Parts: sequence; C-alpha cells; structure tokens
Amino acid sequence: MAEGNQGRDTGEGQRLTPKPEPKDIELNGQSDIGFNAGAATRFDANIAAIKLSKQIESENRLATPDEQKILSKYSGFGDSAMGEAFPVSERAKGWNYDEKPWGKRRAELQAITTPQEFAKIEGSRLNAFYTTPPVIDAMWKTLDNMGIGKLDNPRVMEPGAGSGRFLGYEPKDITNKSERVAVELDPVTGRILKELYPKTETYVMGFEQAPIPRIVLTLQSPTCRSVIIRYSTRPSKRIKRSLPMPFITITLSKQWKSYGLAAYWLHYYP
Repeated sequence: MAEGNQGRDTGEGQRLTPKPEPKDIELNGQSDIGFNAGAATRFDANIAAIKLSKQIESENRLATPDEQKILSKYSGFGDSAMGEAFPVSERAKGWNYDEKPWGKRRAELQAITTPQEFAKIEGSRLNAFYTTPPVIDAMWKTLDNMGIGKLDNPRVMEPGAGSGRFLGYEPKDITNKSERVAVELDPVTGRILKELYPKTETYVMGFEQAPIPRIVLTLQSPTCRSVIIRYSTRPSKRIKRSLPMPFITITLSKQWKSYGLAAYWLHYYP
C-alpha cells in the first residue's frame, strides 16, 4: 500500500442504497387493464394484483414503479360476467363446479384472502364498477374547463375510491398542486389503493366514519339504487332514510369550505 493511503477509509463498504421516495402512480393506456379485456382476463389480473399486494405488505415496503403497474391492473369484481365465480348458493354452482374455470378462479381467490376479506369482496360486488378512461378523462376535462386547474392547493377527494382511478387520471398540472384524499371500505382494495398512491391521504373504512377534512372537489362513479342507510358524524344526529344515492348524501353532509364541487358518473339500478 502506498504511503499516505495507509489506513484510509473510503467508505465504500458502508455505502447504503437510498430508500425510494413514495410516488403516486399516473395512469395511462399502458397501465390500464382496458375496458375491452374480457372478464377472465380482468379476474386473473385481480388475482395477480392481490398476491403482489400481500407480498409488499408482508415485506413492509413501498411498491416499486414496476409493481405499481401490476397493481394498477386491479379493477375489482363487480363485472356481472364474473358472476360464475360468486354463485348465490351451493345449488347454483351446478355439477363439478370446482373443476370448471370459474370454480378454480373462485378457489384461488379464497386461497389468497382471509374469510373476512373474501366476504367483503363478495358483498361489495354490487358497488364495484370499472370506470373507463374516456369517461374519467372527459370528467377531468370538464372540471378543468370550469376552473379547477386555476385553484391554488385544492383538496381533491375520491370516496369509494376502489383502486383510485380518478386520482390516477388526474391531470398532472392539477395533481402537482393538489392535496388528495381517498376512502375505500374493502380492505383488499384499500391496501392496493395505498400501494398505488402512497402520497395520498387514504382511509380504509366506511366513508361515513372517515375523518375527512374540508374538501373542494369530489369525484366518484357511484351506483344509484334504493337502499336504507344510517349516517351521522354524531350518534345523536343519526338518521335513517331511503335514498337512491347515499354516497352523494354523505358527501354533502361532510364539512365543506365556502365553496365546493362534486362530479359524478352515475350507474342506476332500480
């Protein structure tokens, strides 16, 4: 060793890999599962996303950008064409059900989820709808034309967010200056939502229970049907009412600023 370099510690052996910065995914045509994909393709993509999501959670880390692309293919199980994986009774399964393709898909979904998680997925199918990119883009374009893009630091919320598609397609210039909030009841979908949007304030709970701060803009694609709901921020103010659009009612019951805007793409089922 040359004189003068003896005992010199360059620090090469102690160099640490920096932790990745959390980054919300930006959706596009490549990251989207595509509304032309068949039910089996979407179901299988959901399975892959759930498996990856659980692996990321078990390793207590952020999803990488490549992993977020896989997670973004998750589109929920609300498609009626997936109904064979969710028969209404044992009798409805028919003969040799477990050996049929949809029977095998149901078994795989049950194998990678807890009984509670599977029950939540099955119970939320009536409200789990895939909203196509053209619809989302048209809504954001309309909102931008109304002046949302001119606001400073708007608080944007997606209630019943699913995998957060309205957030993913938010125009970048609005995203860069907005504070974002997402709420999702289903724990499996909520976990994927957090992994796709780690910088977004996310609540995995019932919308009526979430401590939502004051909001400027809400976007959602809710199902409208006649239901009985109980909602209140305080037990003393609990109400029971038949409503076709409970999410809209709850949104309007939250604390707003002196102004606010709500945009909805409605699915109506009597």
